[in-house]
Amino acid sequence: MTLCGDLGHKKRDGQPCRKSKGWGIRGATSGPCRYHDGRDQVTRKRLKKRVIDYLEQPELTLREIAAKVGYSPVTIWRWRQQDPEFDEACARAMEAADSVRVRIVEDSLFRRIISDRLNPAETIFFLKNRAPDRWRDKVEREVTGPSGVPRMPIEAIRAMLDDDDDDD
Repeated sequence: MTLCGDLGHKKRDGQPCRKSKGWGIRGATSGPCRYHDGRDQVTRKRLKKRVIDYLEQPELTLREIAAKVGYSPVTIWRWRQQDPEFDEACARAMEAADSVRVRIVEDSLFRRIISDRLNPAETIFFLKNRAPDRWRDKVEREVTGPSGVPRMPIEAIRAMLDDDDDDD
């Protein structure tokens, strides 16, 4: 039996490919296996483009996207590790989708605040994150002064002054 490696094709680690000639290509009995004939790379490029297109849709999760393209999420993550250009495109697509998701959640939260259907914790969370200069924990203001310098209780200052007097 002639192997793909006999034709000079090598695996990533430099070892000869051990697949039989034409392996994985429908009806082929000669030539390189499907991993070395170039068609697999074209197919993978098309799949990667579909993954990026799906990633831009804010309603889909990675698991759902993987199911749509017929691969596992682990395979998609491996493609990202092996292909920096694909990884960058995925990151940009996910960032764009996250931006849309944030706007959707903010709009929903705001509508619920206006209609008085929001619980107090959600209202506080919204205000603390959207107007932190006016809505923050009171403890923070008591611990630091206007310039952010930590304040000390008067008792601590007196204790420090008393300790300094003992050293003289």
